[in-house]
Amino acid sequence: MGKIILSKNKLCIKVLVLVLVLLSQGAFAYGESLEAEGEKDLEPGAVLEMKTEEFEKGKEIKFDIKNVGETELTFARMFEVEYYNEESENWEAIELDIVWPQDMIMLLPGESHTQTLNQDNFAQEAKKGLYRINKDIQCFDTGKEFELQEEFEIIPKTSKDETIEGTQDDITYIYKNGELKLDWGEKNTGGYEISIEDFSIDDDKLIVDYALTSPGDAPVIQVITHPTDTKTIPSEMREFDEIELNLLEHNKLDEEEKLDEEEKEEKEIKEEKNKLFSLILKLFRLLSFDLK
Repeated sequence: MGKIILSKNKLCIKVLVLVLVLLSQGAFAYGESLEAEGEKDLEPGAVLEMKTEEFEKGKEIKFDIKNVGETELTFARMFEVEYYNEESENWEAIELDIVWPQDMIMLLPGESHTQTLNQDNFAQEAKKGLYRINKDIQCFDTGKEFELQEEFEIIPKTSKDETIEGTQDDITYIYKNGELKLDWGEKNTGGYEISIEDFSIDDDKLIVDYALTSPGDAPVIQVITHPTDTKTIPSEMREFDEIELNLLEHNKLDEEEKLDEEEKEEKEIKEEKNKLFSLILKLFRLLSFDLK
């Protein structure tokens, strides 16, 4: 009888041990399931957004990093900028002249952080075209890292209604309403001319080819002149933000050309004198008629 009871007790113990093993395995599996669900819940979510996709050259570029997940995010202030080279069809890294602070930004779910990129921070002058920002983000709870990207475009700041003025090599240029005027300034004699020959676009610059003519050693008429020239820029060439003048040639008038010019100017002066004399004569006749 005692042996039967002992066998039953051993059986109960074995069953109890088996139940405990099964329960422990179930609990472990349940724990793994909860851990997996927890990791899933902690999956980070973030977006990089800009209010506009186009920025005029020289303008400040702002972008927001938004935490749209359920876990805390952390990241440094550093980011990368790349330029899309249409010729090679590749993204090229842009060198930035920035001293980055060494602090870290913490972003709770639902929060956002704004960062700014000044085009003056480009190590080389910013060109018009397609760019993108690359930003590394880390999940604070899990340490998981991921990258955000957003594209934007730098466009020329010049429009048809804007005015651009400047001086290069003693030539003043004024661009307004689609027209460009070159002004050589005041000259003490005749024989000076300036002429716009051609336009071309180089990236974001309007290249203006022009020619000059000035008197040589032969005598010229002593009249104050102000040589200028104005041309309309073709509509397809009006997207630029800088003007560069390119002197094609500087001609010197020969003696014959100068004499022709002097004769022309003397003829104009003579015609003005004749007009003045005719006017005086008419006045004299009117006065003589009244006296009679």
